[in-house]
Amino acid sequence: MYKSTLLYLLISACMIFNVSADSFNKTNQIAESINSPIQRVRIDFTTPTGYVRHLLLAFTPDNAATDGVDYGYDGLNVDNFPDDLNWMIEDQRYVIQGVGAFNDSKIYPLGLFLSHSGDIEIKLHALENFNEDINVYVFDAHLNTFTQINDNDYTGYSNSGEYTNRYYITFSEDNVNSDIFLSVEEDEMNSLTVFYNKASQQLIVKAKNNINLIQEVNVYDILGRKSKGTKQHNQNYYSVPIRASNAQHIVEIKSKNRVVTKKIIIAQ
Repeated sequence: MYKSTLLYLLISACMIFNVSADSFNKTNQIAESINSPIQRVRIDFTTPTGYVRHLLLAFTPDNAATDGVDYGYDGLNVDNFPDDLNWMIEDQRYVIQGVGAFNDSKIYPLGLFLSHSGDIEIKLHALENFNEDINVYVFDAHLNTFTQINDNDYTGYSNSGEYTNRYYITFSEDNVNSDIFLSVEEDEMNSLTVFYNKASQQLIVKAKNNINLIQEVNVYDILGRKSKGTKQHNQNYYSVPIRASNAQHIVEIKSKNRVVTKKIIIAQ
């Protein structure tokens, strides 16, 4: 009764005010979305200080919305919290994102903004209006890992800072080409030397022939904890103190125009 009445009012309003054909078509799309069950993925993010941000990803089965900005479907973040997690749409921060029909090959970027370092948590709060169970993953582009959050939350440690190209929500491990998130090119990697000095317990990063001066080196462990490198003598030599642990690490090397990442295993 409610849906049919709302549909009647929308169509009647278009007739009374003699709106354009484009506006009428848009009204029809909104009306159709009312009659189509919106599928919702609700995500909760817990900050290092214990506050919780609620995020909503909504799928419109009739493709009334897109992956871009859609007026009436996306909710802009108007808050100014010191720690936050948001959907990133066209470089803007949103707390609600409306998209088209569900497709498990899609991947949706998140922006993490932290004033405090500490433990973070990303959990699946609820799935609504899905006829079949779906898998929901947090993809960590720095560690190149997928964490299914249907039954277990994503947890990790993060230093303060802004991370707009690290975390993503996706629905399949198979359909995501994780290599596209790692800006590694053979010629640049060949100009870099990365090795672990057991005697000094330091990871060493050197650039050959003064090519692509290094601006910053960060190392992430499997929990996402970051160790920042120390510049030595010039911009082409960095060292990072790390204790040998038989664990995989991700080395992130930043130059002026590029970010190079490399996986290493530091053995005892």
